[in-house]
Amino acid sequence: MVASEMFLIIVSAMVAGQCLFVLMLAANNYFDRRVRYPVVTLIFVLTLISVTDPLAAFMPAKDFTIGFLAFIHYFLIGPAFWAYVVRLTDADNMRPSHISWVHALPFILGALLFCAHLFVPPEQFPTLSDVVEVKPGPLMFFINSAVALLFFALPFLLFWYAFQSFKRLKAHRALIREEFADIEGRQLLWLEWLGITFIGYWLYIAVGGAIVNMSIFAADSAPPLAIMDAVLAAVHFAMISVIGICGLRQKPAFAEEPGAPPSTAKYEKSALTPDMAKEIAMRIENLMATKRLYLDPILTLRTLARSVGAPPNHVSQTLNETLGTSFFDYVNGWRVKHCLPAIQSGDASIMTVAYDAGFNSRSAFYKAFKRVVGRNPIEYRRQVGSVKASVLRT
Repeated sequence: MVASEMFLIIVSAMVAGQCLFVLMLAANNYFDRRVRYPVVTLIFVLTLISVTDPLAAFMPAKDFTIGFLAFIHYFLIGPAFWAYVVRLTDADNMRPSHISWVHALPFILGALLFCAHLFVPPEQFPTLSDVVEVKPGPLMFFINSAVALLFFALPFLLFWYAFQSFKRLKAHRALIREEFADIEGRQLLWLEWLGITFIGYWLYIAVGGAIVNMSIFAADSAPPLAIMDAVLAAVHFAMISVIGICGLRQKPAFAEEPGAPPSTAKYEKSALTPDMAKEIAMRIENLMATKRLYLDPILTLRTLARSVGAPPNHVSQTLNETLGTSFFDYVNGWRVKHCLPAIQSGDASIMTVAYDAGFNSRSAFYKAFKRVVGRNPIEYRRQVGSVKASVLRT
């Protein structure tokens, strides 16, 4: 047994153990109930695909059947990832988006073909080591033709699901700026990187599979193929780790706002008149100046709307069209202005000032401060200090 095959077995065993651990967490409700099924599906599929390679090595007579079983489960990766994105970005948790069973049709078709191939004599199964061309019977010929069509359709399906997921994540990042003053932990950037990894993962499989199927390697080239499988197993381990670690901590972005309609809905049918918008804008400005609502670190659009006494969609529309800003930028703009005197005085640390103003993280504070002032807080304090020193010298 070569080192690459041993590495493949070890990593596959690690993936299987990791899968059992994460599934145990899911069974004990450690994952949010709204995302539990997509997470379990993703982890199960990645694990199944990973362990089929060492199984095929130990059972060479069943290599076609095992490979076929792994192949059909690739059709669940795209729908499961997309369903996970949908569940995490759902703006209405009281009525979550329906995930149609139609997304499972390619997998169901593949499963039917897999069941049909069980009735085919094993001697008709193709293998990489065939020297004499195998002549399939009518049933096997049909299965091979259907599998070939599925194989060519698979990358298009995966890229379509990736595109839809990225599109939804982009819309989600715009939406949370209308709903929350603190978007840390709600941007789902890690999920976008995971989607990019899935694309690279499939490209690696497609290129590697094309190389093998085109017989660029000779029949005795087991080490390169084993190395490719070992790399895939390591990638599976890494992806399951990311899903497990980040997924455990990640809650749906709108979990704290049940029944919240998307604020980015079109305003064409809105009953808000210009006079009403001006009145709401005056109320918002007055509340921010007198009640200093921005000091609340968990302030949301719903909270502000309740204080203003207007529907959330009217408040959102007023912020966007009358005040020309988003809820996120508006609240953080007030917070930055609140910080300026304290930063100028230099009596407290910059982050103490930021936390007292309602910011929850250093990165959010620095980004908002630079957007409003044009430089970061350290540069601003240094500039103010130099101005004060020059005034004292004169």
